[in-house]
Amino acid sequence: MSESEEIKQSIKTQCEAYSLFLEERGLNGFKVFTDNASGISLILNVSSPNDFSYYFLARTFDINYHGDRSDAHVILSLMFSSFLRMHSHAVSSSLFDIGHPVIEDEIWGRYIVPVQESRTSGISTWGHLKVAVSEIIKVMALWREVFWHFASCPCDQCCKANGTENHRGYELPSELTNSVNKVFGSSSRINFGNRTRPKWSYLYDIEHEVTIIKSEELSSYFKHIVSVTNRRAEMVDGIIC
Repeated sequence: MSESEEIKQSIKTQCEAYSLFLEERGLNGFKVFTDNASGISLILNVSSPNDFSYYFLARTFDINYHGDRSDAHVILSLMFSSFLRMHSHAVSSSLFDIGHPVIEDEIWGRYIVPVQESRTSGISTWGHLKVAVSEIIKVMALWREVFWHFASCPCDQCCKANGTENHRGYELPSELTNSVNKVFGSSSRINFGNRTRPKWSYLYDIEHEVTIIKSEELSSYFKHIVSVTNRRAEMVDGIIC
């Protein structure tokens, strides 16, 4: 078996172990998908140790998230990229909106592109590449496990078990709007709303690139990932409006 085939087999084995969905793309490309509720995909190119790249995509489907799914794409991408930043390799990412092709101010999905990644900077052999790819897949699976420990899952099975409906509302607590307006002024491009599972209210000011989320579940999630990191978190003083 060639070295490239060994990496491909390693990816397949790991996806089976972590219950991830795998799709081959061309000769050396892969898409590793978490699940419909988590909505995070890993796009991999593993042509050679000198030709390796990856990024993530946040994209959900209406099987679990009804109505406008902009909130899911924005919030899930923030939760995942924050986990990458707080994890052992401290990966910083840039987030890029994918606008809906027809409906204005809807976010069809989001690219999550690592921009500072110490893990991939020293790859020179197939062995190094195999380890790097394995760690990237592992951290995605770990994030999913940690996130859903704190957030309420929107799948039909979990909703039925808890006797709740997966509702997407378009109401917004006034304090979220007032906070943005006080700092940035009114915006003509916003997306907002709330859900019961996961339970959150959110406002995304597209014009000013500001996101405000109100959620006890996600607050608990953030407290956890900060508490288990080995690095000192940089604190930002908030503005009380």
